[in-house]
Amino acid sequence: MGGFGTFCALCGGSLVGGRYEEDEDDEEDDDEEEWSSDIEDYSSSYDPLLVSQDSLAWLDESCCLGINPQAEGDARAFISGKAVDYDRGGVKVQLGSDSNQPPTETSLYCYRKQQLSGLLVFPFHNCCLDIFTQALTGVNNALKIDKDTLFDAMAALVNTHSACLALDYGSISGQEQYWESVPGEGFSVANPSPSPSITDLLEQRLATDSFQLQVDRLEITHEPRVQDPLATLPLEVLSNIFDFLSGTDLLELLKASWPAFCATRRNAFWRRFLIHDMPWLVELWLLLGNDEPQELDYKAVFGMDGTFMALANRRRIWAVCEQLAPHYYRHLQTRMRVLHAPEPNFLQAAISTHMISLSDEAEDNGSSSLQHAMFLYSEEEIRGQPVIYEVYWAESGYLIGLGAVVGKQRRIVGQDGAKVRNSTKTAVRVESNDLITHIKLLVATTDPNNGETQAALPKVVAIELGTKEIGKARMEQGWKFSPSAVLPCISATVLHVTDGATFVGLAGHIDQVLTLPAPQTPGLALLTMVLERYHTEHRASGNA
Repeated sequence: MGGFGTFCALCGGSLVGGRYEEDEDDEEDDDEEEWSSDIEDYSSSYDPLLVSQDSLAWLDESCCLGINPQAEGDARAFISGKAVDYDRGGVKVQLGSDSNQPPTETSLYCYRKQQLSGLLVFPFHNCCLDIFTQALTGVNNALKIDKDTLFDAMAALVNTHSACLALDYGSISGQEQYWESVPGEGFSVANPSPSPSITDLLEQRLATDSFQLQVDRLEITHEPRVQDPLATLPLEVLSNIFDFLSGTDLLELLKASWPAFCATRRNAFWRRFLIHDMPWLVELWLLLGNDEPQELDYKAVFGMDGTFMALANRRRIWAVCEQLAPHYYRHLQTRMRVLHAPEPNFLQAAISTHMISLSDEAEDNGSSSLQHAMFLYSEEEIRGQPVIYEVYWAESGYLIGLGAVVGKQRRIVGQDGAKVRNSTKTAVRVESNDLITHIKLLVATTDPNNGETQAALPKVVAIELGTKEIGKARMEQGWKFSPSAVLPCISATVLHVTDGATFVGLAGHIDQVLTLPAPQTPGLALLTMVLERYHTEHRASGNA
């Protein structure tokens, strides 16, 4: 079938620039090296005066954004160390400074999981991340970005069987099975980072008389007699229309419309429009700073071209960041929202099934109590919230608690292990476009003839979780939550989520001994489990 490349999530470009490789065929000269590029035939397709080995070096400086479900705390996202594309949709990553990065995970898949327990990452160039933070926050500081929110926003934009996000990356056409160099698109591999050479050139250009504001000596004795639909619009409406135009389109409009020309004669308009249309020209704004000259002709600055075409790639990437920004802020708002209980209508709509009894003894002696845990509290959480499901285990290997992390809120049934000595946790993230299809309980027990009634109770020693993607045939992924200890399994109970329903919570009989101080806690016995499900039109439309 062959391999395929992976592209940057922010610019859509190649993750591979040039590199030196040893000539393995020449054993006599181990020092002989030759430079090659995984950008196919770049020298014959791109202008060699614009694209060189050095100019492609920035493509090799990449990293990845991922989520580590096993991490502690509210923030679980990480930015990896250096990432290298290694074909078939994957990257090899080095360990970076982010404490959430799993130290043992070095080969990761981009844009799609190969299995439910695998880590999903989004690759991007270091300078593309700088542009994204500049576009969203106005400063080049990645600490201003909520990494978990950015991951959620990108995960919601994943294209099935694609090597980039569902965004418009502009006028580039190199995204094939591998990145292909296309004649005339050399700008797409130009380094978009701020450049001292551009700053120097701007200083030189702005120092000339051509950019000094001239006295407006235009005198109009009478208006042209032309039927112009813009003539009837108020200035405020015209200004709003101008905001939807690119700079090139606006200049063309001024040639054709007298009202538009008159509305844009003031220098203050061109200053505002320049900031609106060229926020990516950071060299200019840093150069002007707070002491920008009042006599500067902003319309003349706006009309600069030629040498500044080198900024085309940054402008293109900035436009991609502006598309991603609304998704980021929407997920940020959702992530910050906290619900302390299920919404009443949502709770009434939930129904329970699968009342499976694993043991009657605890119910007979009154040693257990029934607890309900709604993991999702609203229809909005069903429609667009990824969930991290956590399972907590006692040192003995028995289940002591289950939980779900929605946004920054953890919802637990049983115990989360904080008060249980030597407890462990396993976790998996279920994306918002995935449905839980079933939960399998693997149950073990000890010899009931040993006289210890409590020890003879069945204990859950492993849980299997199955999911499928919305709108797809029942192609399930599965993952087993289990502690490190290997215990004999004597039975299995499968709880299916029926088509047209969504898993939102569960209920179970929890052994009262959990209230005793650790380490006497033997574990959580799910004597009965009930799936709480919620019917929604949104979910029913995705059934196969």
